[in-house]
Amino acid sequence: MKEIRFEEKIWHIPKTKSKSGKTLYIGLADALITILKYLKQETNSEWVLPSPRDNSKHWLNETIQCAWDKIRKKARIPNVTIHDLRRTFATWSINNGEELQTIAEMLGHSRISTTAKFYTKISVDKVKAATNKVVNNILTSDNANTELDKIIPEILASLGCKEERQIINSLSEK
Repeated sequence: MKEIRFEEKIWHIPKTKSKSGKTLYIGLADALITILKYLKQETNSEWVLPSPRDNSKHWLNETIQCAWDKIRKKARIPNVTIHDLRRTFATWSINNGEELQTIAEMLGHSRISTTAKFYTKISVDKVKAATNKVVNNILTSDNANTELDKIIPEILASLGCKEERQIINSLSEK
């Protein structure tokens, strides 16, 4: 817990312990600070997860993995790794409108490309909303209706009856 700066709500990771070899400053959520303060008070240990047998040592990776497996089994969520939670965090951050640079810093990445490539999966709903926004802007521009009046009959002529009805219904709703 010596790397946690409680008042600043920051996890200070020295360069000797970071994968990138750089000092990292990770912002911590208020809820996490509350949990960490509680754990520090209860365990009186320098470790976030001290060994139940010896407070001066931390949990082993195998112990953490075993605990995670039990949690997954109880929650009925197979094939989800602890690292998947990191990806989920990044994806939620993107979907909440956070900038890629900010997310890269939250994850401790030195390059934005790493964050973009491996950690973010944009939701289909967000893509559909963005597509609809662009199309609606096009359709409501000054020249849109004039152009649409010219091309819609050609488009409808090339469609089957079912597709034609769907498009007509969609356009009449607007």
